[in-house]
Amino acid sequence: MHIHPPLPQSLHGWLNYISHQHRAEIVMGLERVRAVWESMGTPQSPINIMVGGTNGKGSTCAMLESILGIAGYKTGLYTSPHLVHFNERVRLGGKSAGDADFITAFATVEAARRSLAEDVPLTYFEYTTLAALSMFARAHLDVAILEVGMGGRLDAVNIVDADASIVMNVDLDHQSYLGDTIEKIGLEKAHIYRAGFPAIFADVNPPASLLAYAARVGADLRSLNRDYRYSVMQGQWQFFGRDAADACVARKLSVEKCIRRAGRVRSLAKSIAGVAGAYQTWIARGGMAGPPASAAGPSDRGA
Repeated sequence: MHIHPPLPQSLHGWLNYISHQHRAEIVMGLERVRAVWESMGTPQSPINIMVGGTNGKGSTCAMLESILGIAGYKTGLYTSPHLVHFNERVRLGGKSAGDADFITAFATVEAARRSLAEDVPLTYFEYTTLAALSMFARAHLDVAILEVGMGGRLDAVNIVDADASIVMNVDLDHQSYLGDTIEKIGLEKAHIYRAGFPAIFADVNPPASLLAYAARVGADLRSLNRDYRYSVMQGQWQFFGRDAADACVARKLSVEKCIRRAGRVRSLAKSIAGVAGAYQTWIARGGMAGPPASAAGPSDRGA
C-alpha cells in the first residue's frame, strides 16, 4: 500500500512535485502515460492536429492556432518548452491557461495515477501532456493543436490519434534517442501519421522510411511540391493543393487575414504547412461543421 503525500495547492508546488516523480528526465515509451490517460477516461479534444519534425514545430503550431481562431473555432494549443512562464505551454482560446486550470488538471492526473493498482511514475513532460489533454476536454474546444516533444513514435503526445499530422522536416536531432541517421529519425517521426487521415510532410525530399511507413499504415500523405505548393508574386502568395476546392476552402479559413496578423511567424514554408494542415483537417471532418453561429468568422474584425 502506497502512502501518498498531500496534493500541492499551488502551481509552483505542483511543478516541484512533478519534477521529482520519476528518476529520469526523459523516458521514451507510451505504456505508463497511456495507462494513466485511460484511467482518466482518455480526455481529449474532438479534433486534434499533431505537429512534429526537427525544426519549425512551434511556429507552425502558432500559425494553425491563428488560422483556426480567426476562422471562428475555439482552439487549444500545447507546446513545449515555455519561454518565460510555464503557463505558456497550454493555451485555451488563444490565451495561456491560468494557474487554477493547471492545478485542477494536475490533481486530475494524479488522482488517476494513484488509482492504478501499481505505482506508475510519470516524467515532468508526461504529467504536463496529460494535464493539457484534461484541460482541453474540460474547455469543450473545437480543435486542439499538439506539438510533439521529441521524435514521435514514443512521445507522450502520440497517445492521441490525430485527425491530421504534420512532420515539418527531418534532420539529425536527439540521436541518442531517435537514431543516428536521417532514415532512422524519419521513421520515428512518421509514427504520428494515422491510417486514412491526412499526413503532411512540409519539406522536399522526404526520407524513404517516412514514405514507406505512411504507405504501410495507409495514411493520406501530402508532400510539399508534390501534393501542395505555393507561389509568391509581388509580395503576395497563393496556396495550391491536390483538390480543385482548395482555394475556396483556404478563403473560408481566412488564411490571408491570418497571415497578416500572425507577423511573428516569418517563415513562409511554415505558414504553408499550417494552411495545409488546417485545410486537410477541414476536409477530413466534413468542413468541421462550419464555425459556430456566434463566431465572427472570416470578417475583417479590425484586421
